[in-house]
Amino acid sequence: MADVFISYSRRDSEFVQRLNTAFVGANRVVWVDWQSIPRGEDWWHEIQQGIENVDAFICVISEHWLTSEICHNELLQARQNNKRVLPIIRQRIEDDIEKRVKGTWMDLPWEQTARDHWDYISHLNWIFFDDDAGFNAEFDALLQALEEDQPYIKAHTRYQSDALEWERSNRNPSFLMSGDNLAFAESWLAQSAGRIPEATAIQQTYIKESRRVEDALKRQTVEREQRIRQFQLAAAVLALIGALAVVATVAAFNQAVNSGNLALTATVAQGEALNQAVNSGNLALTATVAQGEALNRGQTVEAGSTQLAGDVAFFALQQQRVGTLAAGAVVVPPGTGTPEPTSYIATLTQVAVLNAWEPVEMTDEFNVVMVQVPPGCFYMGSVAGGDEQPTHLQCFDEPFWIDKFEVTNAQYRAIYGEEPPSEFADNLNPVDSIAWFDARDFCQMRTTRLPTEREWEYAARGPDSLTYPWDNTFISDAAVYNRPPSAGHLPVMDADGEPLRPQGASWVGAIDMAGNVWEWTSTRYDDLDYSRQSFDFQGLYPYPYVASDGRERDETVEEFEARIPIYTLQVVRGGGFLDTAPFLRSALRDWSNPLSESNYTGFRCVRSVE
Repeated sequence: MADVFISYSRRDSEFVQRLNTAFVGANRVVWVDWQSIPRGEDWWHEIQQGIENVDAFICVISEHWLTSEICHNELLQARQNNKRVLPIIRQRIEDDIEKRVKGTWMDLPWEQTARDHWDYISHLNWIFFDDDAGFNAEFDALLQALEEDQPYIKAHTRYQSDALEWERSNRNPSFLMSGDNLAFAESWLAQSAGRIPEATAIQQTYIKESRRVEDALKRQTVEREQRIRQFQLAAAVLALIGALAVVATVAAFNQAVNSGNLALTATVAQGEALNQAVNSGNLALTATVAQGEALNRGQTVEAGSTQLAGDVAFFALQQQRVGTLAAGAVVVPPGTGTPEPTSYIATLTQVAVLNAWEPVEMTDEFNVVMVQVPPGCFYMGSVAGGDEQPTHLQCFDEPFWIDKFEVTNAQYRAIYGEEPPSEFADNLNPVDSIAWFDARDFCQMRTTRLPTEREWEYAARGPDSLTYPWDNTFISDAAVYNRPPSAGHLPVMDADGEPLRPQGASWVGAIDMAGNVWEWTSTRYDDLDYSRQSFDFQGLYPYPYVASDGRERDETVEEFEARIPIYTLQVVRGGGFLDTAPFLRSALRDWSNPLSESNYTGFRCVRSVE
């Protein structure tokens, strides 16, 4: 942003060049139109942008300036943006000159605008530059005027620029302020009453809307935390159920032992009957009858023992199933699902095999390290969030590769040949401030793609449906989280390509799937109707996840923008450096406008195993 915009007539160019040289010597940034740019739409848009983004508007008053429609349009633009206006008098407008100027305005379409401007300028403090000999002294006075109330003025410029950008994006909510930035803006607005320049109407609307949305998001956060506490209570109840299950299992085992003893007694009775038959032929029939009764008794007891043992095995498997899934915030009540113990034995065998999985890495043709995700199943979702329910089984028949690390700025530079859009642009930091469309295109350039939501969650949680990528217990040094906005995210690896937080690796070896930056997925979250400037979600893509229901449909930027103010939101996963621990759960879902370029959102890519 520039310090000053100089509005002048071309006939005063020689003076303005001297003025500009003096500003440059005083380390001031000046916006001045030196060239005769064709007077088209692009030219005027450039003028508008220049005025909007400066701290002060200087008009070089002369007869030629006052009779220029363009100069008046520039002043009108400055006044509409409540800019500090400093008139410097290059030519005194008095007597015959003033009459001539006002006569020139007569019957022009912009006559009333010119008269209003002259009245406005007449009430401002003038700095006289009509005597070249006194240039230096007057320039010092001009610099002193520019220095007055600088923090307030610069904040005014910044908030006006941000508010207009929000307005031109059809009031896209992703352009609103939050956190400390919003608190500072509200403090500034409270102090703006009676100051020059005053806050504009769009600034006031922008700040108030930012507060409304921030409060709405805070309410959502509170609701999420309440759900988390409810889940923790549910987990405690499940732990009690698990303890009772152990007692029941022991009791069942004792019954099985007693049944086995009973079967043994029957077998002994059978043997005694046979001996009696051998020793006494006269008792042969009796012995045979006794033998048959004993056999029947033994078979009955043995059958009962087998059934009871099966029930014990089934109960224990149910207990383990519930305990395992509950740890990942997946609650499956005992007694639901397939009732055959053999099915659970197969499931637990698969889980055991996948838990023994050793990470497999490969380096693609772009020198990016990827890790393999093997085929398998997991329970997607949890009870901790309303949009994470219901929990449901998802299975993968084929393996796939996923980037071991979030895409880094160095990789972006090397592959794309351009500077990344990142605010925190160190080579080994993840790319941030990237829109969904740009992240998608980058992956496609690598012959990869953005992960689907279910691919991302499976790579993070694994067959046990873990709470965090590493375990069910939060480990503070396993993730980058709960940092102030100015601190930003951290590098994902060291100079040798080794992970800086290996303890945070997922079961397949993927790093930073919790914290650092949120990660784009290919999956649509929902459509948001923002025509009434409220969060009117349409409920198009609820759980269970079904890839064929349109949530994986792709589109161009033009198709997306054509539907505004209907915004198709994309799912982001994993949490970021600004978030607290509860938001780093691997089942947690969030969303973002695909045009949003926030410094806490990045991405990683996936590809099929060929």
